[in-house]
Amino acid sequence: MRVLRTYDIMLDMRVPLQDIQLLKSDDLVVAGYASVELVDKQGDLITREALRDAFKKYMASPEYSNVQLAHSNIQVGSVIPEYIDTQGKVWKSVVVQLRDDIEKAREVASEIRKGNLRGFSIGGQAFKRMNKSDSKHGDYREISKLELHEVTICEKGINPES
Repeated sequence: MRVLRTYDIMLDMRVPLQDIQLLKSDDLVVAGYASVELVDKQGDLITREALRDAFKKYMASPEYSNVQLAHSNIQVGSVIPEYIDTQGKVWKSVVVQLRDDIEKAREVASEIRKGNLRGFSIGGQAFKRMNKSDSKHGDYREISKLELHEVTICEKGINPES
């Protein structure tokens, strides 16, 4: 996770994976992967296309681009389309702007700065799911269509690379 002034969900699989990174620390903005195409701890593999389509729809209505704390229904921020850092780099993956108007969001910001909250996770509903098996992944469920309902900040996501 990178801390930024705003928020970012990275869906580009070509970029090396890493923890959430702090991009700016006064008004907390963080960035990192919310999910990537691999078999997660629950045995699901969400395809890149499904992630891309779900994220596009999720971002179409900014008032619903919620960022929660550990799937708790406590909105601590929102996902923003992009963030330009002080060096002029444009962040367009998962970029999250944390709120500063509620105590819980300030607590989350503090835990991110301490390194206790280092991951993202996603919540939603799978519409197309198929059981598969191959030598690379073993047995897994491929999700090829889903609706994204939230991005959450957590200690470690179900997807080991988020």
